[in-house]
Amino acid sequence: MTLIFMAEFTMPTDDDSIINDAKPFNPVDAARSMQGFAARAHEYVSTGLPLPPDLTENGIRELRRAQAWLEATLPTLGIPGHRAIITSDEEAKTIVGHAFIYVLRYAARELRWIDSLLRKQPSIPR
Repeated sequence: MTLIFMAEFTMPTDDDSIINDAKPFNPVDAARSMQGFAARAHEYVSTGLPLPPDLTENGIRELRRAQAWLEATLPTLGIPGHRAIITSDEEAKTIVGHAFIYVLRYAARELRWIDSLLRKQPSIPR
């Protein structure tokens, strides 16, 4: 299953900073973080409040880091690397709450699934 999440977002992108972030990308930690963002977003959506900018910006940043990691990791498993979670022109200002929650939860599951595949093949570096 491939999710292509396209909406009208604007957040500056610097692909090098996404891939070379100061702390190394850990898919399990990222999945946990995404579940936390989704839970927090759900609280806002369920009460009819707009999503706060820091939540959407941080969530989108983590989604972009996950996208970069997946594109680098999937080919080592023989899976085509382009599985768009989020597009480069997406913007935190206009994201719809339910879509944001869905994509965060989907990405968290994707990361856990790929991490489990990597664990089953110890010859592939993680």
